[in-house]
Amino acid sequence: MISVAEYLASTVSIEELDKYQKKEDMELQSYKDLREKLLEFSKKASVLYVYFMRPMPDTSLQYIVDNDFNEKTRVGLDTPPFDLRPIPWILPVFHEGRSMYSGLGHYTPNWEGLLSGYAPIYDQEGNVKVIAGVDIEDNDIVFARRMIFILTTIQIISVILVFMSGLLGLMEASKASEAKAKFLAKMSHEIRTPMNAIAGMAELALREDKPDIARKHIITIKRAGAHLLSIINDILDFSKIENKKLEIIPSDYSFSSMINDVLNIIKIRVADSGLRFDINIDSDIPDYLFGDEKRIRQVLLNILDNAVKYTEKGFISFSVSGEIKEDTVLLTIEVEDSGIGIKPENLKKLFGEFVQVDIEYKKGLDYTGFGLSIVKNLIKMMSGDISVKSEYGKGSKFTIKLPQKISSCESFDSIKDDDITIGFNAPNARVLVVDDNDVNLEVAKGLMQPYKMQVDLCTSGAEAIEKVKTNGYDLVFMDHMMPEMGGVEATKIIREMAKENPHYANLPIIALTANAVSGVKEMFLENGFNDFLSKPIDIVELNSILEKWLPREKQENIGA
Repeated sequence: MISVAEYLASTVSIEELDKYQKKEDMELQSYKDLREKLLEFSKKASVLYVYFMRPMPDTSLQYIVDNDFNEKTRVGLDTPPFDLRPIPWILPVFHEGRSMYSGLGHYTPNWEGLLSGYAPIYDQEGNVKVIAGVDIEDNDIVFARRMIFILTTIQIISVILVFMSGLLGLMEASKASEAKAKFLAKMSHEIRTPMNAIAGMAELALREDKPDIARKHIITIKRAGAHLLSIINDILDFSKIENKKLEIIPSDYSFSSMINDVLNIIKIRVADSGLRFDINIDSDIPDYLFGDEKRIRQVLLNILDNAVKYTEKGFISFSVSGEIKEDTVLLTIEVEDSGIGIKPENLKKLFGEFVQVDIEYKKGLDYTGFGLSIVKNLIKMMSGDISVKSEYGKGSKFTIKLPQKISSCESFDSIKDDDITIGFNAPNARVLVVDDNDVNLEVAKGLMQPYKMQVDLCTSGAEAIEKVKTNGYDLVFMDHMMPEMGGVEATKIIREMAKENPHYANLPIIALTANAVSGVKEMFLENGFNDFLSKPIDIVELNSILEKWLPREKQENIGA
């Protein structure tokens, strides 16, 4: 903040500012031009306010001009002077000519929390004649610091979770299986709950008009949160594989859409790294296939993410070809990079559990040792195969062979960038969100705001039952674990109410939960829920749930 204030001080002369002494001078064109100049400066410097103040003989400060064009909050020569003596971080600027900053917690009646920097502007005799000031909102900094603290805490918990998972594996098999299942269910809920707040609040913050520097901090927080969530998911998948409970759930899907999603995610990471990204997709591959789209996406993101992570310079290439035999296409997916490569002695153990190779290189990188083991198991469960060729110091090439049934022979769509967009509004729809955590409620309501629905909130199962009785909801999101009355019990009571009113039998109730262990979705469906949405809430999955369960007649296509 000090350096920005000092740079601001260098952009104007005392002679220029001395032209403006009384409020009538604010009507001068040069004064208005100066305000425009300060507005442009604030945008380039990513700060909220920039301004100049003039010390008065009675130890007060008179604002001269700022960058604010809002008549309610702007300051200038018509703003009453204020006493600088109670403000300790300005006094040294005036008396000693030192640049200063306010630190956090500087609250003012008009502008609430600000973090400010100040620098002196001297006349020819070396006297401080004007003070240059810059402000940013301190809640941006507080938010970033709090998120970093939370992320650090969760990362420690994740490491403990990895350790405990391995420790439980050493226990007697019959006892360990039950203990591990309970442990993972509990930890999944405890970690995913704050992760929902982090991911959701970061998403909502990015929708606001923030300075560039604040947006960079928030994007970093969101990406770090996504990485920690991937670690949690890897641990859960690893446990499912161990207990033979991980399932492959095939369905019809668009191969081009899935590839497009993967590439859009990876392109962001590649852009940050400065690597060249070569893409070659066989256009003869049928677009509509039958397979587990979610698991294939997981495999591709894991392999491509590793390529980005372990390649400092050069290129990454991604190619897909297909060999059609009757109603099946054998996909050949190749990911090649010019990264560090793998030593020959490490190739055979590359797909093992808890394996980390080249530890010296990976200092500073996040790695759990689960990823490739899970990838190999997933591919094997889908009747495929994965192999790797590598030369240490020159790069690696992973090759995946994966058969998929052909649903339609329609040709492969062209790969294009495609942002996630909201395709409909539902202003006449009414939705209830039930969660005992106020932050989770705020996140859920914020994520649903673009759909323009009427969203009601409550914090307990008992309250949810009363609200359902008195309001005609189209959809209910019900948290699983709540004190006194949980989501399962509340849902059973709502379904029992169908004896008096058939509406309650058909009311869509979606389980909203941080418990993502094996079998939990089936448990919800058996207990009267219609569907399942895991925390942290993914905006793509949320969109699918709303599109699927909101009444069609209440969905209004945007642009229609």
